[in-house]
Amino acid sequence: MEIKTIIFWILVALFVAPSFYFGSIKIMAQKAKIEQFTAWGFPMWFMRGLGFIEIVAAVAIIFPSTRLYGIITWAVILTGAIYVNLKNREPRSEVIAALVVSVQVIFIYLLAYHF
Repeated sequence: MEIKTIIFWILVALFVAPSFYFGSIKIMAQKAKIEQFTAWGFPMWFMRGLGFIEIVAAVAIIFPSTRLYGIITWAVILTGAIYVNLKNREPRSEVIAALVVSVQVIFIYLLAYHF
């Protein structure tokens, strides 16, 4: 197995596992998430729906036939996360986390389609 493939699957694993976790805490309506989404003015159905979409998009990245759809979906999710965190003046660490994940998605895209 070549190094590109190894790096690709490590990045995918490091992306998919946390995506499942963070998506599932939204679906299960963890108290801290409820408070956060309520403070931002979002309804609970939106939070749960977003969690579901995060998990589905993460799974889509695993499979070559759906990978691009997953990457595009995550680009939209992360753009929204960055916007909401900046708009609501959340701690800088929240914005940085979304930016780091965005870079990770970019690397997954580049490794899958351009190298």
